[in-house]
Amino acid sequence: MADAGTFDFASLARPVALELYGEPNARLSSATELRFGSNGSLKVAVAGDAAGTFSDFEAGDSGGLLALVARKIGGGERAALDWLRQRFGQGEAPRRDAGRIVAVYPYQDEDGRTLFEVVRKEPKTFLQRRSASDYSVKGVRVVPYRLPHLIEPLALKRPIFIVEGEKDADRLAALGAPATCNAGGAGKWRDEHSAFFTGADVIIIPDNDRAGEDHADKVARSLKGIAARVRILRLMSLDRKGDVSDWLDAGGRIEQLYELAEAAPDWRPASKLPLTWLGDEDRVPPRRWLVKGLLGKNELSIIHAPSGGGKSFFALDLSARIAAGLDWFDHQVTPCPVLYVAAEGAGGFRLRMKAWRQKHPDAEGAPFVMLSRSVDLLDPRSDAVEVLADAIAEVKDATGEAVGLIVLDTLSRMMPGGVDSEPRDVKAFLENTERLRTETAAHVMIIHHSGKETDRGMRGSSMLRDYADTVIEIKGNDTDGPLRAVISKQKDGEDGTEYRFTLAQSTVGSDEDGDEITSCVVEAIGASAGAGSQKKPKLSDREEIARRCLADLLAGDAVTPVTGVAAASVTRAVTVEQWRDAVRNRLAIENDSTFRVTWKRIQDKLLRLSVVGIDRGLVWLALHQ
Repeated sequence: MADAGTFDFASLARPVALELYGEPNARLSSATELRFGSNGSLKVAVAGDAAGTFSDFEAGDSGGLLALVARKIGGGERAALDWLRQRFGQGEAPRRDAGRIVAVYPYQDEDGRTLFEVVRKEPKTFLQRRSASDYSVKGVRVVPYRLPHLIEPLALKRPIFIVEGEKDADRLAALGAPATCNAGGAGKWRDEHSAFFTGADVIIIPDNDRAGEDHADKVARSLKGIAARVRILRLMSLDRKGDVSDWLDAGGRIEQLYELAEAAPDWRPASKLPLTWLGDEDRVPPRRWLVKGLLGKNELSIIHAPSGGGKSFFALDLSARIAAGLDWFDHQVTPCPVLYVAAEGAGGFRLRMKAWRQKHPDAEGAPFVMLSRSVDLLDPRSDAVEVLADAIAEVKDATGEAVGLIVLDTLSRMMPGGVDSEPRDVKAFLENTERLRTETAAHVMIIHHSGKETDRGMRGSSMLRDYADTVIEIKGNDTDGPLRAVISKQKDGEDGTEYRFTLAQSTVGSDEDGDEITSCVVEAIGASAGAGSQKKPKLSDREEIARRCLADLLAGDAVTPVTGVAAASVTRAVTVEQWRDAVRNRLAIENDSTFRVTWKRIQDKLLRLSVVGIDRGLVWLALHQ
């Protein structure tokens, strides 16, 4: 019989797995691992440092290739070796370096007997084994790390630190602090671990990332009712993914750690409901704005309109202004990188980007990035969130800033095969969207279609509207007058505010025949507040002078517009040139260049604040003035 040492288990992993388990799950498999089962619960590593090992996430089992064979055919290691020899010869292929072992962490029982080991290989691969030749830990007793060293401090009621990895536990122990962890890292704590901490004073120190936070919460919940006291100590000075060893390397002292632990509040389970305890209300941060008064950070919004109703033009203008740090109407924006997922007509969208850039030359270089492909946010097993996370990471690498806004244009392209009127499909889509929002901390904006009966709002399940923080409906027809962006839902705010705009044609190039290629850009007209919000805008001295100049002109030789957006509601208007000249005379600015800059600022501000309206060379005062 062939000895185990003569086999190159790493190179045999792929053919052995295929013979034992048949065709892998092609969608979930990769160049380094094969996945089996409809959910890919069995993973066999076929390349890289872990090649020749397996993990069964459903059964909670893992080990080496011999264990994989033995569990399939039965009979133990000897039978597995015989099976390998019969099918793959004597296994004399040159052995491959599967990674140098750099650390071995023994997990021992109360008497110091080793039950199993965690092995770390370069660069950072962790495996569990019973011995050097047996990498199956199925059925092994579950114990915390450094158990023999915990018995005395537990009996003396000393604080016990629970960290995320063996390295950190050893580091604290070397400084005299009782410390432990569980095998497998974040997310692998089990109730069997908690049983050792009856009546204990426990301090959990999470790594500084989402996985660390989730792990700390899982450990704390498991210890509830078992430990006498549980605290979570967050080391706020850590970089992302930093741990307590990094904190010590940066100059932290064990005395400081105990002081911080003493000041840490007792853990209280976070409610799945939005509960605020009396006394905690000041700890809840105020709503943070991406667009002040309109879009909150790390929230969800929906923009909807009929097909061809201008929703993508509107969304592009709004999101590009956020990227460029340009105020939107009278709203201040918080600049941040933007990822716009344009799943419909990427070629046409590039033309819209160019038209917008031509209109806003000062925004050159703004961190606005288009992703020209759809992603599947319907299937919970899809890699959509990972694809978007990769794109977001690439943007952050290039800009040094995290993406703050993700635009999904349109909803229908993001849920292939789904029906937006089917609650089950919409629920699955929203769950993936929520995961995207949570993992990126970005605002997610969804572009959607209105229903056939536009007065009934957006198409599909009412769950979409219920779930959103902000809903904006685009109304009107640009050929008959201005379009209107109406805030039909605003969390903790006022509904009904309208933003009026037109789509102005812009030439962006010419085709091979010399004919112009055109697109459109948003031209803001003004805004009107919702019911109950008629605050008079605050104007500077020069802006107030300009407003009064216009009022004086309108009291004299004014005209009545007969065409354009003002024809239906405005009875008195003057030309923009008349107004401009009157303002210049009143301000007494002689330098042409200085006046041009001043005039543009005044005109833009009064327009944004809806103090005035302008169309086709005419200007008028808004009705509420």
